[in-house]
Amino acid sequence: MLDNAEQADWVRTQLDAKKLDRLREQASKHPTPTDKLKVPDWAKELVLAEYILNGQDAYFSWEIEESDTPGKFNLAMFAEEVGDIDAVVEFVQSFLKKFAPDHCFTLSWAGTCSKMVAGEFGGGAAFVTADKVEYINTGQWLSERARTAGPQSNVKD
Repeated sequence: MLDNAEQADWVRTQLDAKKLDRLREQASKHPTPTDKLKVPDWAKELVLAEYILNGQDAYFSWEIEESDTPGKFNLAMFAEEVGDIDAVVEFVQSFLKKFAPDHCFTLSWAGTCSKMVAGEFGGGAAFVTADKVEYINTGQWLSERARTAGPQSNVKD
């Protein structure tokens, strides 16, 4: 939940599709930069600018709606098929640093496949604060636990 219009406006500015697409276009002109690409002046305020210019796509969907609580807003971030989890984490951490340094954010996701293919299912989670990010991958976590428990027929090396 966003506490006020200032926060909602900040989110809208940060996730402006035209600006992010402009950065992606600039990054695509230098697909393998030897040095980090410089963030242009017009994009210095965007928390995902450097992330995009260093080869990441930062694609995820989002929407803001007015909350049932007057003056507050609901922010939803989602992906129908593929979304850039690291970009969401980076964006949210920047939000927490600016507006809510004593809060945390949790994110979980599922990894699926349209066919029954071993190793193509799983998921993960991220725990985000203003100062740190912790990730867990279910496949990796399960493999680590199974290895310490002894031989398992479904553990991949």
